[in-house]
Amino acid sequence: MGEFNKMSLNPKKVARAKKTQHKSVAQYIFLVSALLVLTSATFTVISLLLLNGPWSSLRSKHSDLSYGLVLHAESLPPPDEKITLPLATPTVINTWYGIRSVSTDDMQTVADHLGGTVISMNFRTQTADQINAQLDLIQSLGYRAIVIMYTRETCSRRPWEWNGHEWVFPQSTVETLQGIAHHPSLFAIYALHEPFDITNECHWTVEQQQELYQLLKDYTDGSPIWSDIGTLAGWEERGIELTDEICDYCGTFHHRFRSNWTSEQCLEETLSAIDADLDTQQRLMPDSHIVFQIQTFSYAEHSYPLRLPTEKELATVQNHLCELHQPMMYYPWSHGTYDSTLKDAPQLWPVIAERCSYTIYLPLLLAYKK
Repeated sequence: MGEFNKMSLNPKKVARAKKTQHKSVAQYIFLVSALLVLTSATFTVISLLLLNGPWSSLRSKHSDLSYGLVLHAESLPPPDEKITLPLATPTVINTWYGIRSVSTDDMQTVADHLGGTVISMNFRTQTADQINAQLDLIQSLGYRAIVIMYTRETCSRRPWEWNGHEWVFPQSTVETLQGIAHHPSLFAIYALHEPFDITNECHWTVEQQQELYQLLKDYTDGSPIWSDIGTLAGWEERGIELTDEICDYCGTFHHRFRSNWTSEQCLEETLSAIDADLDTQQRLMPDSHIVFQIQTFSYAEHSYPLRLPTEKELATVQNHLCELHQPMMYYPWSHGTYDSTLKDAPQLWPVIAERCSYTIYLPLLLAYKK
């Protein structure tokens, strides 16, 4: 106390003490600021390397970047301008996943145990009001829907038909398409199933499919169009001149989990087919988006018997698509023809629910003004 009192009575010592204290505070603030800037820069560099750089293989599957979202704000249109979907580019992490062929009764189970962002549902030939009511329910569970309109009355099994010269749409179908076009839970309109398969009763040329694509765009105010192409590399090898404006989302599927193959052969065939289709899409259909549909069913009566994948096999295919930053659908949840499906295989659900470590809950889209 005595020393303190002496110093407090000495004006020079008081001034020196205050100057030293101010200097220490300033140095502390400078060091903290520098640390913050360095930390921010380091995080940015590491993020870019992990997502795009040569060290991308070191990403941890358990690091939760699920809610990371990268948008190019300068590319977004004004709030009152309609965004035409989809507009993701191959350089964007647009990995998302969904479940095919989900019924209304099973949607809650799928949401609770498998997750995902997109489901497909068969709406047959319901009215716009009926479909919108179902889309409301789908939206309440956090999903968007591929709307499949189905009828047995046409060769295409859709309410639109090629009459030899042009596509014919009943007026009721046009009104339905227009009535659901702006529902926020609409993901895509399903156009055609395996349209190039000449073994089917009906198949269509590239030009015919492009005509249908444009009509569906017109009737839905630019909503995305989905077609199950089956294979891209396979059709290219057969001489089909693939191009854009056939489908915005082009579904492929490769049933390679065969009962008479080894696990190694099943995986090798599946992964090589994925790589080949992606190569074809990037070269010939750069403005379209390929969606790989993973086999999750068994069917002994097929021309070659098919089995369910094991948990390890499913995780291997999933991880491959995650590394490629590609979306995926699991096909199917249920199907009346197959022996067993995803609905019957709860051992596979946790694998699907784990998702990619950087999967986002809505497809990542870049919107460009034209």
